[in-house]
Amino acid sequence: MKRGTLTSAKAAAELDLEVSRVLKLCRAGRLGHSRPRHGKAWVITWAEINAYRTKGPLPPGRPKKK
Repeated sequence: MKRGTLTSAKAAAELDLEVSRVLKLCRAGRLGHSRPRHGKAWVITWAEINAYRTKGPLPPGRPKKK
């Protein structure tokens, strides 16, 4: 497993997503949540990248009521 951290641009390239989508995922708490932000930049770890790959994107639409 790789070590270190990624910027949002590098994470977008790794996940094959747009940078704006990665930033939305960070604001939603799906990426960049295990480390504090560095100024305005999000710090994303390889563990978070692997967890996102395992879980995948959420299904579209509102969550079902229980």
